[in-house]
This record gives sequence, structure tokens and C-alpha cells, in this order.
Amino acid sequence: MVIVYNLLSLAIAAMLASFAFFVMARSQVSMRFRPALVMSALVVGIAGYHYWRIFGSWDASYRLN
Repeated sequence: MVIVYNLLSLAIAAMLASFAFFVMARSQVSMRFRPALVMSALVVGIAGYHYWRIFGSWDASYRLN
């Protein structure tokens, strides 16, 4: 159980870092490539949200009451 918890935490951190990178790098590339960075930020943002929901479900499933 601990390995899944840690891997989900790592995936969420990676998605957040990727989102931040794509948003901040948008102004440093030519106009031609900006839509690609916006789409990449959108994709990793949505994926990060889904991983956050999976993490919450996993954490709630194994909580002792």
C-alpha cells in the first residue's frame, strides 16, 4: 500500500511541475509553438486533477475507522 501511495504522490508532483513549466515557458518560445505549450499545460493539468482524485480515493479506501 505504501508504494502506491508514494507513486501517486510522485505522479501528482510531476504533473504539477510539468504544468508550471509549460505555463512559464510559454513566453520564451516563438509564437509558432505557444499553442503546443498551452495544450500540454491543459493535458497535464487535467491528468493531475485525475491523479489527485485517484489519490483521494486510494487514501480513503484504506483508512481505519
